[in-house]
Amino acid sequence: MENQQNDKNFGDHELRWEKDRLNRLMEGFRKPLERVEVYPSPQEINAFYGEGFKVRKEPVTCMVYIFENQRQHKEAREQIKKYQDANLKEVMTSSNGRLFFWGYITENDTNAIYTLNDLAGTFAGEE
Repeated sequence: MENQQNDKNFGDHELRWEKDRLNRLMEGFRKPLERVEVYPSPQEINAFYGEGFKVRKEPVTCMVYIFENQRQHKEAREQIKKYQDANLKEVMTSSNGRLFFWGYITENDTNAIYTLNDLAGTFAGEE
């Protein structure tokens, strides 16, 4: 799946650094991930860039967005609520510098809750 990028003003060096950081964080997760379509798109929540990931063989998905600054994350949490499916069983958000994490599970599954918590913990591993 392709990641998505907004047309906001953001330096190439800054963007490359944040993308590298995002990839390092996600590569540190102990279970295999596959890329999925970013939903909602970065444009829909006023982010500069976004990538989506799903844990293979588990009902756990996350979106990670890059914002110009962390102050925008509070608004992002509110924006995300508009896109949350009523059938989501567990939802979690987290911030790490300019990166904003939105993770969720789609089935009642105790192991998936642990996986979501682990994924969010991995995301928070580098500031």
